Amino acid sequence: MLVNHILETFKCSLITIWFYDGVLPSTALEFMKMVNQRQLRIKSFYCHIKSESSELIPRILDECSEVTDSILVSAAVPDDFMYTPSRPFKAKAIDVRFRTNWLKLDSCMSCRNASVELGENSNRTTEIYNSFFTKWMDSDAQLQSLMLSSIEKHEYQMIMNALSNQGTKRAINEYWFEIKRKDESEFFIFTFNRYIRIYTKQAYLENLGVDEENALTRNVATNLQVQEPR
Repeated sequence: MLVNHILETFKCSLITIWFYDGVLPSTALEFMKMVNQRQLRIKSFYCHIKSESSELIPRILDECSEVTDSILVSAAVPDDFMYTPSRPFKAKAIDVRFRTNWLKLDSCMSCRNASVELGENSNRTTEIYNSFFTKWMDSDAQLQSLMLSSIEKHEYQMIMNALSNQGTKRAINEYWFEIKRKDESEFFIFTFNRYIRIYTKQAYLENLGVDEENALTRNVATNLQVQEPR
C-alpha cells in the first residue's frame, strides 16, 4: 500500500532504486514489477542481498533489462548457479560483486562498461576466458571497458594468458600493455595487484577510466619512493 501510494503521488519520469541488505528478495522482485507495470523509467538499480536467493535473482535481473544507466548487484548466489538474461541489458554500466560465478561474462557485452568481482570462490576456467575474450574482441559489441577485481593469483595468470592468446602483446610501461590482433584491432590492458582493466582502443583514446589508473600508479610510485634523510 505504501509503495502504491508513493508511486501514485510522486510522478517521476526517472528514478533510482536501492535495495539494501536485509530486504527480502521477494520484496525487491515485487517492487520492480510494480515499477515496470507503470512503465516508469529506471535510471539506476542497486541491490545488496546477502540471503540465499538464487531462485529470485534471475527474475529480479530480468526486470532490470530496461534500466538506462547503471546496475549494481551484490548477492549471495550458490557457486553452481548460472544466469542468462532473458533480454540484453540496456544499461551503460553493470557492476557485479560478492559471489559472481552465476554471471556469464557474455551477459555484460550489451553494456558499455562492466565490472566483475571474482574472489577466491571464482570457478571460471581458461576455456571460459579464452572463449569470452575471443567472442568480445571479434564482435562490434557495446562493451568498451571491462574491470576484473579481487583476482586470486592462479586466476590472474589464467586471465593474462587468455589475453596473450588474443594477439601480439606490447608492454607500454610497468602497468599498461597493448594487445594487437590479426584483424588490426587493439586493446589496452591496465594491471595492478589483483586488478585488471581492459579497454578497447576507442575507450582508451577517449580516456574512459584511464585517469583513475594513472592516479593509482602515481600514488603507488609516491608511496614506494624511498625518502632520503634530511
